[in-house]
Amino acid sequence: MKSNYAYFRFYGSLNDFLPLFRRQQGFRYLVRGNPSIKDTIEALGVPHPEVELILANGRSVNFLPVLLLLSLMPMPAVLLPGFS
Repeated sequence: MKSNYAYFRFYGSLNDFLPLFRRQQGFRYLVRGNPSIKDTIEALGVPHPEVELILANGRSVNFLPVLLLLSLMPMPAVLLPGFS
């Protein structure tokens, strides 16, 4: 099974779902296989319905497979909370 690192940065209230050592900063996360972004952020503890926007290289993307997202971004994915 293939493994890669994905880089994430969560903002706003999404940090409340993360462990203290991952809050308010970018971090890398080991991803095995090719899960979706939805599955990956939920594995990190963040419920996917709470995510309003995912940016990769300044572009809005959807819940793509992680390996596809990695091909789009040398920088961390930016995940923003919903505004409801």
